[in-house]
Amino acid sequence: MKKPMLALFLAVALTLGMVGCVGAVAEGEPLHITGLAALYSSAPEKDSDFWKWMEDYYNVDYDVEWASGDNMTEKIGLLCSTGELPDIIQTISMTDPIIVNAVKEGMFYDLTDLIPEYENLANLSETAWNNSSVNGRNYCIPRSRGQYNCTMFVRGDILKEMGVGVPATLSEYEEYFRYCKEHYDMVPVASPLSPLYDFFLGAFGDGSRNPVYTEDGTGIVWYQFTESYAKMVEWLQKLYKEGLLASEFALISQDNNSDLFLTGQTAIRWQNIWHYYRLQTTLQAVPGFENSWLEMALYATSDDGKYKSLNYDIGYYGGLLLNAELSEEKVRAILDFLNKTADPAMYNIHRYGIEGVHWNMVDGYPKATEKGKAEVTNSFYSPFCLATATYDKVISPLCDAEFNNKVIEKLKVHDSVVDSIDGIPLCIFQVISSDTRSENWGYYSTEFDGYVTETIAGNHTIDELRAYQAKLAAEDWAQESFVEFAKSFEMHHLDKFYED
Repeated sequence: MKKPMLALFLAVALTLGMVGCVGAVAEGEPLHITGLAALYSSAPEKDSDFWKWMEDYYNVDYDVEWASGDNMTEKIGLLCSTGELPDIIQTISMTDPIIVNAVKEGMFYDLTDLIPEYENLANLSETAWNNSSVNGRNYCIPRSRGQYNCTMFVRGDILKEMGVGVPATLSEYEEYFRYCKEHYDMVPVASPLSPLYDFFLGAFGDGSRNPVYTEDGTGIVWYQFTESYAKMVEWLQKLYKEGLLASEFALISQDNNSDLFLTGQTAIRWQNIWHYYRLQTTLQAVPGFENSWLEMALYATSDDGKYKSLNYDIGYYGGLLLNAELSEEKVRAILDFLNKTADPAMYNIHRYGIEGVHWNMVDGYPKATEKGKAEVTNSFYSPFCLATATYDKVISPLCDAEFNNKVIEKLKVHDSVVDSIDGIPLCIFQVISSDTRSENWGYYSTEFDGYVTETIAGNHTIDELRAYQAKLAAEDWAQESFVEFAKSFEMHHLDKFYED
C-alpha cells in the first residue's frame, strides 16, 4: 500500500522576537514603486508610523492601490486588458484562469533565473515555490507560509451539552447540525458553498485530493466532474431538505456567515486558525453567550473512515507578480527591496508592525497593543514578501502565550490525520492547472454553478447532475484539459506524497 510522505517546511519560529529598533539602511534617491494589493479590512495609511518607517528604512517611495480581496483577480484582469499594470501586483491565486491566461500572454515577468541571486527569496519554502509555479517557471514571489491554515470552528459548549467530542465523521457533523437546529433554533449551515467544499469534499472520495484518472490513464479529471463531487452535492441536498442548510445558501457570503456565527445564529465558521481567539472572545461578548467557547474541527471523514478531508495548506497564498514591461534594472531593484523584507530578522515588523508601538514581546510571542489591534490587519503585510513562518496562520498577537501554545498543541490532531491519509492531503487543483480549461471554463462555469445550486435545492436529481457532469466531461476541450492537468501534476511533483 502506498503511504503518504509529508514535509512541513519550517523556516521561521514566530516564538522568537527578532526585530527591535532599526535604523535606515539605504541612501540616495528613493526607489519609486507602484503596487496593487488586496484589501480585506483597513490598510496602512501612507502617513502612518509604519509606512513612513518602511519607506525611510528601505529608501523607497511605495504607492499602493488597494482593491477588494473578493474581486482581486477580476481587478488584475481589467488592468491586464488595459495594459495599465503597476510595478508589483498581488495575486491571491496562480491557478485562476484569468491569472493563468495573463501569464501565458506575457503580462508578468519570468523571475525563475533571477531568484537564486537573492538569498532570502530563494530560501522561501520550497513547497511555495513549487506549488506556485506555472509550467515549471516562477512568475510569482509566493506569500509562503507553513501548511497549517484554516479550520472549521464549532461551538464547544454545545458539544459538551450533547456529551460528544468534536465531530469527525459526516454523520457526527449531521448530528451536531440537527442538535443546533432543534435546541437553539439555528440554521446551522449558513455558509457559502466554497468553504464547505474546501473542508468536506475529500471525505466523499477521490477527486479533489487523490486524482481521478481518465479510463486510458492519460488525464486527470476536473474535480467537479467526479463522483465524489456528485456525492457531496447529494449530501448538501440532504442538509437543505432537512432545513440544516440555509435556504438562501447561494447568496450567503463569508461576511454574512461571520455576522451570524458571532451572534450565535449558525453552527460553523471556516477561517484561518489565527482568528480563534478573536472569534471566541467576540462571541463571548454577546449577552447570553458569556460561557460559550469554540473548538477547532480540524478534519472530516467518511462514516467508514476510508476517506479523510482536511485543510493541509499548499504552502502559499498567492503572492507578488512583477509587470513584464519593467526593465531588468527596475526588476532587480524591486527584488532587492523584497529580498530585504523577506529577511527572517524583519518578519515581526512586517507581520505585526513596530515593536513598542504596535506590539510587545510577551512570553515569547508578539502581543498587540491597542494601536496594533486597530492598525495591523490582514491587509497590513499584503504589499510585501515575508519570510516563511510555520505558524503564521495559527498564532494570534491578540492573545497570551498560553492560548497560542494550546492552539499549537491541538494541531497534533491535525498532524496525526495527515499522517494517516493514504495519498495527497491537499487539494491538487490549487496547484495544477490547464490552459485549455482556463480558456474554456468561463463559458460553462456560471451555468454549471447554477445547475448545482438547483440540484441542492431539489430541482434536479443527483443522477441528472451526474449526466450533466458526464456531458461536459466528454467535450473535446474537457478531454484536452484532463491531459494537461496530468502533465501539470507531474511537473509539480505531487507524486512526492506517495512511496511504494
